[in-house]
Amino acid sequence: MKLRTSLQLSAVYPIAFAVAIAIAMALKKEVTAADTIFVGFMGILGLAMAAVILIYTRDILLKIKVLNQWVDAVLKGDLTTQIEIPPTDDEVGRLSKALSKMLRELKVAYGQLQKESSQHQKEAAQQKLRAEASQKGSRRLTEAISRLQDSQHEIVKKERMHVLEQVTRGVAHDFSDALTPILTTAELLLTCPDILANREETVEHLKTVLDATNRAHKSVKNLAGLFHTGEPAADPVDLNNVVKEAIALTQPCWKEAAQARGTSIAMQTHLEIVPAVGGDAGDMRDMISNLIVNAVEAMPDGGTINISTDVDGSLVTLEVRDTGRGMSDEVKGLCLEPFYSTKGGAGTGMGLTIAAATVRRHYGSFKIESREDVGTRVMISLPGWIKPAREEPKPVEHKEGRSLSVLVVDDEPKSLVTVAKILATRGHKVDAAESGREALEKISATGFDTAIVDRAMPGMSGDELSKKIKEVSPNTYVIMLTGFGDIMLEEDETPHGVDFVMGKPPTIAALDRALTRVPCA
Repeated sequence: MKLRTSLQLSAVYPIAFAVAIAIAMALKKEVTAADTIFVGFMGILGLAMAAVILIYTRDILLKIKVLNQWVDAVLKGDLTTQIEIPPTDDEVGRLSKALSKMLRELKVAYGQLQKESSQHQKEAAQQKLRAEASQKGSRRLTEAISRLQDSQHEIVKKERMHVLEQVTRGVAHDFSDALTPILTTAELLLTCPDILANREETVEHLKTVLDATNRAHKSVKNLAGLFHTGEPAADPVDLNNVVKEAIALTQPCWKEAAQARGTSIAMQTHLEIVPAVGGDAGDMRDMISNLIVNAVEAMPDGGTINISTDVDGSLVTLEVRDTGRGMSDEVKGLCLEPFYSTKGGAGTGMGLTIAAATVRRHYGSFKIESREDVGTRVMISLPGWIKPAREEPKPVEHKEGRSLSVLVVDDEPKSLVTVAKILATRGHKVDAAESGREALEKISATGFDTAIVDRAMPGMSGDELSKKIKEVSPNTYVIMLTGFGDIMLEEDETPHGVDFVMGKPPTIAALDRALTRVPCA
């Protein structure tokens, strides 16, 4: 608006100038013809100049209006609009060309920006999809790992139960054999009391009962080894002793069950003097038991199992060899893979896999050689145990042959009376209690060197009683004598307040050894 007014006012200047000259000439006293011509010329010139200025002003204003409209359209986002101005070589024309060039460059830049923006949006969308897929994959992986861990625990449990199943098929035979002389001897002595008059014959019958009882106790103790679930340790392990335990544990499988099928399996051992290996005895026993059961299943018509140990430099070697059906190269290549089995529906296909994993967990090597119709040879190498560089605690002072004050606590009257009588014959001062409450009353009133308590008792369990005994009499040595003893020892489970754990039934020698653990006053 200001530009238009300024241009229009500039057209007035020539006219005003011509009028001023005309007025000046009119005021002259004498006006000549030349003056008249001059005034007329100046008037015509002023009008012409005013006309030119007005025409140029109108043209410029129209062009500026067009440029304003174009700028408004561009500001509103319309980059397709064109500048409708005829090309001229004046300032407005050059401005129009510059703006047109700027618009073209702006359109190119805007197009590139849109393209990049679209690409960024596409990448952002892909990133979002990948992030969602990653989160979903992570959740699935976590769930899969959880399922895998559950499956591993279940597989180990099933494989252990498979070994247990094989063992318990013969345990019934063992118990029947053990109970037969006990039952028949007891009935014989009761129905023929005259035998009691013959001391030598009576002693022989009692020895028979004792031997049978020890056999039954040994079977129970071996079964307890199947329930070992402690954390892997790095303790010194006598591999020869573990081999003997595994053989005893699986005897119902390779001996009694085989005989029941009408076959015979011979167990041979060649155990050299070897150093201790580092690890967990329970895991190693399970591993060897698995190998023995596998060997038995590979010999349905009977055969021989040979187990040997030896030393190879710094390594202790274990070899389990059978004369069974053997394996083809294809089966041998797959036998360590999880779930692979040639037994049909028997087992889980994890016996050798778990055995190999146990060896690797103990930093050893596991190798299998096998030939069809010849047999299979499993070779294991384990590193020797290295004693940790630390001071061992000093042993507690014990003393044999002492007369101790002993409180026996058991809710089973026959067990209570028997243990109390044995201890009394060994020179100890013995008192008895049939419940936890009665035991606490006697300890509070008298005090004892040691208390021998059962675990499973009504009203107050042995665990609770042991804790309360330590509260009432801290110096009383607590021995827990329980039917769960063998399993508790395998699990290294010692309840709070208990100093020593024993399994039932106890022998006189075992009771003597337990009481020598009581510290001197």
